[in-house]
Amino acid sequence: MAADLGLLDGPKEEHPKGELGILKSVLLSKMDHANRCFILICYEDSSYLGCLLFDDHAFCRQVIELLKAHCNRSIVQIGNLDTSYFVEVSPHDFDILGKLARGKMES
Repeated sequence: MAADLGLLDGPKEEHPKGELGILKSVLLSKMDHANRCFILICYEDSSYLGCLLFDDHAFCRQVIELLKAHCNRSIVQIGNLDTSYFVEVSPHDFDILGKLARGKMES
């Protein structure tokens, strides 16, 4: 899984660091057998659009459902979720999800 997050709208031209913002929306790509989703995070007066890319379509769907269930919650709350029930997930995928939730992904 890979992730990227960029400024969509707002006065800030920088990438905030840490567990900041509120997850506002999660959208599955409209492509057949999509392996990516888009997330909208709001922080202060800025909006950020992110894209999560997955190797596995089924895992992508699981993450989307998890994130959709937690829209309008802080990234801190989402980062603290128990994801141990994701059975077919590599340790690498857990690491990327954790880094994204903590705002430590590099663009």
